[in-house]
Amino acid sequence: ACTYLACKAEEHPKTMRAILTVFDRLKKFQSFNMQDPPILNPLSSRYHEWKTWLAQLEIEILSQLGFIFCVEHPYKFVLSFANCLELDIDVVQKAWNYVNDSFRIPHCCLDMQPHQVACAALWIAARDLNVRLPHEWPTVFDTTQEQIETCARLMLDLYTQPKVQFVPTTQHPDPNEVALEDKEPER
Repeated sequence: ACTYLACKAEEHPKTMRAILTVFDRLKKFQSFNMQDPPILNPLSSRYHEWKTWLAQLEIEILSQLGFIFCVEHPYKFVLSFANCLELDIDVVQKAWNYVNDSFRIPHCCLDMQPHQVACAALWIAARDLNVRLPHEWPTVFDTTQEQIETCARLMLDLYTQPKVQFVPTTQHPDPNEVALEDKEPER
């Protein structure tokens, strides 16, 4: 349910069917060690039970959040701050890349404010490209130099981690193929 809500908050929301299909395949892979598990049939009783359960969990999570579900990303701050500081497009692009990478760091996403992440990304980018920033620029954007350096350290630590090893996936099964366990009983 949290994954479903997170997808809804982004630019490319996913359907319940897509979320349930992925989690069903993961469950089958883990439980039955199937290398190529069949796709969840949207006409099956399991699908309808999971869909109802997902909708109920979504409402529960939203009610716990007080139905306040506004997500603010650092990107708009990068653009706004770079415009105020009259920074070159190269600095903006590099800062944008740092913001992209910062989403892999839970501490940055959860504990730092978006404007602080944007300031840290701009600071690192400017430093990388030897661009001088005005002396008191962090205070203009409601951030301290200490907050910027803390966030920047987290961002830069990411690049010292070993690279992720990608494992090739199996071929996608035929979407028209229906698993025996997902078929509705004949009446």
